[in-house]
Amino acid sequence: MPPEIEIDDRDPHCVHLLAFVDEKAVGTARIDIEQAGKVGRLAVLTGYRQQGIGRALMERCHEIAGRHCLTEVWCNAQVTAVPFYTSLGYRIAGELFEEAGIDHRKMTKRVRQS
Repeated sequence: MPPEIEIDDRDPHCVHLLAFVDEKAVGTARIDIEQAGKVGRLAVLTGYRQQGIGRALMERCHEIAGRHCLTEVWCNAQVTAVPFYTSLGYRIAGELFEEAGIDHRKMTKRVRQS
């Protein structure tokens, strides 16, 4: 994603996560509690993928949402990442749409009982 899209006016209102391996930042995510638990900006450096870092970041986002009494979280997943989110218990909740020239699907996940 282009940097001008990555930085937005929501950053100050989000909880930001950063994953480290041997003091090197290798992954990031954020959750926007005020936007009903919108999870976004999940990224893991190429050489560190398939090691559980993205999953750990997402699980931490789910914990944060639960502590804020949210029952559900959601994200706009790139279509290529839909299987990853599905493996975390997310379900497709919207039609295909394009953002920054990339196809996305809205996905939701229940994080606690109401």
